[in-house]
Amino acid sequence: VEKSTVPLGTGKELCQVLNGHRDQQTSDQFVIVSNPEFLSEGNAVADLENPDRVLIGIADSDLFQPELETVKSIYRQWIPEESIFSLKTGSSELGKLVSNAMLAQRLSSINSLTKICEIGGADLEEVKSVVQADHRIGKFFLNPSIGFGGSCLEKDTLMLAYVARCMELDEVAEYWESVIKINNMQRNRFVKTILKQFPDGVKDVTFTLFGMAFKKDTNDTRESSGLYIAHDLLLQGATLNIYDPMVTQDHFLTAMEEFHFRQGVSFADQINWCQSPQNSIKNSSAIVVITEWDCFKGYNYQEFFDMMTERPIVFDGRNIMDRSTLGEIGFKVYSLGTGF
Repeated sequence: VEKSTVPLGTGKELCQVLNGHRDQQTSDQFVIVSNPEFLSEGNAVADLENPDRVLIGIADSDLFQPELETVKSIYRQWIPEESIFSLKTGSSELGKLVSNAMLAQRLSSINSLTKICEIGGADLEEVKSVVQADHRIGKFFLNPSIGFGGSCLEKDTLMLAYVARCMELDEVAEYWESVIKINNMQRNRFVKTILKQFPDGVKDVTFTLFGMAFKKDTNDTRESSGLYIAHDLLLQGATLNIYDPMVTQDHFLTAMEEFHFRQGVSFADQINWCQSPQNSIKNSSAIVVITEWDCFKGYNYQEFFDMMTERPIVFDGRNIMDRSTLGEIGFKVYSLGTGF
């Protein structure tokens, strides 16, 4: 049973390899069943108990009916028959790739509009409300951000582009690669927005980074946009006070090393890993919201304002903060798709 997300044609290749090495004295043969998982971090148990669909791909549903029924019988224990899709192996493999790639596409689509709105004077949150009111589009995966992360979306989108390249479908490959280009652009643009507010440089500036996980309700930092933003600020000489309710300092430093961010340079004296949001705020010049943790919205920001340097800034990389309230306190606030 093939549970992993794999390029189109993997099941066919596996079947050929395994059957090429089987005992030729028996009529038994290997059968590959594609059964990719759709579990999202932070919601894995709920996704397993109530999946939108279960994919079971097999080369020939008539020839390999017993094998198909064996896998389907497992899921029938708690999943209705109409949610179990019997497909060709390739359809199952490609279906999983395209599902993640289209989620990434939606995120890059909304993020591509942030600068347009900021320059043109539109409010992205208002634009989003118009778009998601269309039932054909809906409201999911339309929240602007500093870029998507995690172990799946970028990998699977690039895998889809790779499949297209192998088929010499260059225009198709370029289309999906552009989804990743927009994601990287969004990260870079956010850093440039921060640096622009400090024309004398950030070598003596302390930033508070709220969050480091790639999304809330997990401690996973794989491909987190926070890593890229932290790296760029550290290279500019900034000091970072980082607080995340679930990510540990060791986890963060390991992630930095794995992504080759150190490049022979030690950032240890520029990083302060904080055990509370209050500890991360003292003498900071700006708050940079990296992860959309719910707790970040409920803090006493008047208390924080009094602990920070004169005229502190909030860079909201998730559009979760109350701009009006923060502005009344005295913060200068940047939101994606609105600007300052």
